[in-house]
Amino acid sequence: MKKRNRSKRSIAGFTLIEALVVIIMAGILFAIAAPSWVGFLNRQRLSTARGQVFEILRSAQADAKRTKVSRAIVFDNTTTTNQQPRVIVVPVLDNTSTPSGVITGVNTSDGRWQVLGNGDIKAGAIKIAGKPDKGTETDKGAIIFDTYGNVNPNIGATPYTITIQAATLKSPKRCVKVTTLLGAMTSAEDGDCN
Repeated sequence: MKKRNRSKRSIAGFTLIEALVVIIMAGILFAIAAPSWVGFLNRQRLSTARGQVFEILRSAQADAKRTKVSRAIVFDNTTTTNQQPRVIVVPVLDNTSTPSGVITGVNTSDGRWQVLGNGDIKAGAIKIAGKPDKGTETDKGAIIFDTYGNVNPNIGATPYTITIQAATLKSPKRCVKVTTLLGAMTSAEDGDCN
């Protein structure tokens, strides 16, 4: 007679306590990593917007040289209308124009406005401000390139800094500086933007 070998069946699975321990550990790891991830995303969004501003300035400067028509780059971050920071490039036919004069002449519903950050940035998430060196920072700013690609001296002293930063925090901060009247540009971040 053959003996039947009965193997014990193991019961597969986890106990309730084991599952709770794993969930609690995952929650703790998430709580540790979440602020770093949010900070990383904020820095990436600001860097993307800074790159876009840099390219818009370069393109406007090149267009002014090529077409022999001055170009004004107007930045708008009017938080009262709950819109995203945006920028527009407009031709300037009067060489004696000032940035404030150009700003008042730009139609706020013009279809040429470009949203910074390619639409990935929510309204109020960043603020953009332009300021001439030792000037006051404003939410609306403009810079004008003349027909030679030089900075219109009516904007004030150089460098003219376009600062992009998180709306709620002082840091991180990204900026583009137009460092000379000839239109040389550089990008910087955090403490170098002051």
